[in-house]
Amino acid sequence: MKAIVIIIVLIGAVLAGVYFAGGYGTLDASKQGKAAQASITPGMTWKQVVDSIGEPQELRIMYEKEKQAFGRTVKSVEPGARTNFNLQGFKNSMNEGRIQLGFLFRYDFSNSVAFLVHFDEAGTVSLVEDAMTMADLLGRD
Repeated sequence: MKAIVIIIVLIGAVLAGVYFAGGYGTLDASKQGKAAQASITPGMTWKQVVDSIGEPQELRIMYEKEKQAFGRTVKSVEPGARTNFNLQGFKNSMNEGRIQLGFLFRYDFSNSVAFLVHFDEAGTVSLVEDAMTMADLLGRD
């Protein structure tokens, strides 16, 4: 019985050491997300963004949409359906010229920090903006 208690205490000590020495005790996803968002600047390529902060959770490809307004046809560019990001599939689409009007990456870091990175048709950053989060929906910071 004494040996079991000693083993449990040792396992607890090891886990505590890994937690605090490994930086997990101070991990702040919101802080990481804000730093990542601040590091992205217009003109960066999609590859520079992915290399810098990692792969996004979501991809939306821009497409042209036609609407009728006041008897006229009006064209606009809007984001398409949300899809999970797949690096190889995305590279293939870029190389084959299937992304012609730009695209968006969505990064989610926490319930209060998420942002969209807008890219033009050449794959360079044109805008970085905050995205709607659960905290926004609940009215919390």
